[in-house]
Amino acid sequence: APPKIEQIRNEHNIMGDWAAENDLYTKSAKLIDFLSSWDSKELHLPERVEQLWIDLYERSYIELDDVVALQKWLEALIAIDYKFPELKPRFRNVAMMGQFNY
Repeated sequence: APPKIEQIRNEHNIMGDWAAENDLYTKSAKLIDFLSSWDSKELHLPERVEQLWIDLYERSYIELDDVVALQKWLEALIAIDYKFPELKPRFRNVAMMGQFNY
């Protein structure tokens, strides 16, 4: 059976698309490395997420508006008395009972 939906695609500017997506190609590996090693001393989820967003901003992965939007979102959740999940203690590269935890 023929498709029932017709897709109308917008015009593309190859150089404009490349410029808009350039960070995806040039920063992805470093972002993955950063996220893989990122840690925080914050004990509660909202503070931990905010710290991550600030750290991402300081490394030019996101904009200041993104940090502000996250802060407003967290404030709204707190205002409605949202109960954030508790963070479980983590041990990184620590030998415990003869095993390594990563």
